[in-house]
Amino acid sequence: MKVVLDTSALLLGKPLPSDFEYYAPPKVMEEIEKKLGSCSMEIFVMMPEKKFVEKVVEMAKKTGDYKKLSEADIEVLALALQLNACILTEDFSIQNVASFLGIDFYGDKEIREIRHWIFRCTGCGRYFDVFVETCPYCGHEVKRTRRRKR
Repeated sequence: MKVVLDTSALLLGKPLPSDFEYYAPPKVMEEIEKKLGSCSMEIFVMMPEKKFVEKVVEMAKKTGDYKKLSEADIEVLALALQLNACILTEDFSIQNVASFLGIDFYGDKEIREIRHWIFRCTGCGRYFDVFVETCPYCGHEVKRTRRRKR
């Protein structure tokens, strides 16, 4: 089985089964080297194709998770999509987008429900489907919030 590793999964330091093929995008390996110095396990480093990155970005914007994802997170999702692999991650935003993309994921902490986020102005209370830093109507900060069930 192919497994794409997120930085959060590697930082836990738990032993991983040796019978899987592990993959990670270059950004994840850079983060690991900065935090741990090196990694002793065999990991295939692979950059995801642009079309998969674009698909992940599009979905992350639809779910409202885009601003919570780093470049490495987007690469992890894109690589899993490209390889038809599962993701090992503790990151809830990655898990949420993975759910919408049909990507399996595993982690010690997993999301309990899929969420579609919207954005609300802290001043006037207006809602937005896409992220804006400041409200175009009153100039106050806009924050992410859960979409209410109708």
